[in-house]
Amino acid sequence: MGLLKDLANAPARALQALLSDKKDESTNLSEKSKEIILSIREYEDSVEMPEDERITYLDSDRKVHLIAGNDKAQDFAGYAAECQEYLRFGDDIDLASAGGLERFAYLKISDTPQILLAAGFEQKPMLYTQNHLREALKPKSNNHPHRHGFTIAQIKRWPELFKKPVILADNPSRDDALLVVLCAVDNDKLPLIASIKPDGKGHYELETVETNLVLTVFGKDNFMNYFQGALTPDKIVYIDKKQGQKLERLAERQLFGNYSSLSPNTIIHQPKCIDKFKSAGQQTKEEAQDMDLSGMVNKVRDASEHKRDDNKVSRNEPEHEIDPR
Repeated sequence: MGLLKDLANAPARALQALLSDKKDESTNLSEKSKEIILSIREYEDSVEMPEDERITYLDSDRKVHLIAGNDKAQDFAGYAAECQEYLRFGDDIDLASAGGLERFAYLKISDTPQILLAAGFEQKPMLYTQNHLREALKPKSNNHPHRHGFTIAQIKRWPELFKKPVILADNPSRDDALLVVLCAVDNDKLPLIASIKPDGKGHYELETVETNLVLTVFGKDNFMNYFQGALTPDKIVYIDKKQGQKLERLAERQLFGNYSSLSPNTIIHQPKCIDKFKSAGQQTKEEAQDMDLSGMVNKVRDASEHKRDDNKVSRNEPEHEIDPR
């Protein structure tokens, strides 16, 4: 584990060196501000973020700066904390892809983001299986065109993508899962679609826990036809039209039909999978209450029968002893 720890710390040490030059303006920064800048830069590098999406940059001497100015570091403290959590997931991905995690352990992508909580999901860890990870990393080929073909860097960005989806919708394929359109594309510029089950169970930190289980993430082909034929407006739970425009730029094609009648950035209706989940939970609760009530009735009945038996015995016994003489 010593080598793995050294490798994990190497990017941070390298970045720290970039900020350690006494001639650099960063020497006037507090340690907290340096940590903020380092966390953001390390995350950006880990996901191979395009330069036009980064909020840090390297100057001609390869020193790290915030584009907004290093004196604004404290303004990015919240985002830096998120980056630390994203890096935690990235470290787990590195370990899992190298065979370093316990065989049946699930990967925690993140806590359930606010947008899913607003849609009715409960706060649970969002888990993903190692088997799905291995499948997701298999490269596409002529013989296997339907493989996902993700890189490790692409997968490491999932926690951030789930926080700001393009669309949430009722899944046309199954009523127990939510479909999520992410603001990203795969190597063939196909938009990413995920499916999340709100009542899953997974093995995490040596325990079996309830989870909002991520069933799959993949690049969707024939996206326009899919939206026109399957994801009709009545199935849309949430839509962020600005994120949709960004996704179309990334995919370099028109993806969406006419959703002008839908209110953006608001939960339009509760997902069917949540209705199903809550209905099942209510039914289970009612069944448990019925069992408790039935048990109480049985106890009362048993007690009543026992009392009647006692009364019978009492009535059959003579009130006075008879002298046998």
